[in-house]
Amino acid sequence: MVVFGDSSLIGADTSSGGIRGQVFNSDGTKSGAEFQVNTIVIGPQYEPEIAALNDGRFVVVYTGQSLDDFSGTAVMAQVFNADGTKSGAEFMVNTTTTDGQSSAVVTVLSDGRFVVSFSDFSLSPDDSSSSAVRGQIFDPRIAGIDIGGTANNDELVGSAFADVIKGNAGNDVIFGGLDDDRIEGNSGKDKLFGEEGMDKLYGGGDKDILKGGEGNDKLFGQGGKDKISGGKGNDKLTGNSGKDVFVFKKKDGKDTINDFTNGKDKIDLKAFNFANKGAALAKFYEIGSGSNDKLGFKYKGTEIIIKGIDLGDLNGADIII
Repeated sequence: MVVFGDSSLIGADTSSGGIRGQVFNSDGTKSGAEFQVNTIVIGPQYEPEIAALNDGRFVVVYTGQSLDDFSGTAVMAQVFNADGTKSGAEFMVNTTTTDGQSSAVVTVLSDGRFVVSFSDFSLSPDDSSSSAVRGQIFDPRIAGIDIGGTANNDELVGSAFADVIKGNAGNDVIFGGLDDDRIEGNSGKDKLFGEEGMDKLYGGGDKDILKGGEGNDKLFGQGGKDKISGGKGNDKLTGNSGKDVFVFKKKDGKDTINDFTNGKDKIDLKAFNFANKGAALAKFYEIGSGSNDKLGFKYKGTEIIIKGIDLGDLNGADIII
């Protein structure tokens, strides 16, 4: 795919300059006809930059005119399908519209989003020098992603669809986004956020932080000293090996701890503002017989089922207030 400036005054854009594009096959032959990139044809459009998206589409950014920005030039963008047809409408990149914005550069991120950086001449309060460099991240994804991180400390963000995201090595931060996601931290001290949807989070072998967010989630700490919080919804929490801390807040819904180990794991109730540990312990109750290894806790819109311990074995060392 090649994009270029056009000042021929021929075709749909008879202004002083437009942006044209052409898709090519791998052997250098043309694939389809040449096409116009810009939709708005008021004034000149110039400085095109192009980047290939992870799903086979591509995005073009350029300096031009916008019906939402009459103070000077604006940074515009258009996503295209692999065959050169437009995917959605042309859009303005910059939010700041005072004076001019130009000289855009686009970079595709590993998780499929892309970031556009550009020069800004607005003299805004956060940079009142002659110019500033601004940036904006966009999410063009139209399907779920299946990606893995690198050996570095990655930040990966899921889409609005069902995703599979693996941090691999490094201390990663992963956000699931919308829908039902599977998130694996793997090695490293990772932070996993399910956000919305019914997610499955797997910490890995190190000291991880897992937060389910909205929805009925399943969280697995695996190895290491993990901090596990289901968030809203009816969640299933499993620490696996390691000394884990299960964290709860008010109005969290009904959660189940599948493998609480007395003397090793802890239940964090700081958000409930108990006056002392005795007041907190009074909110726990036995479920079934005294040897059933199952407790309950119900207070301030949060209900917890705790498997692996009887009421007689629970003490102040098992909770955090």
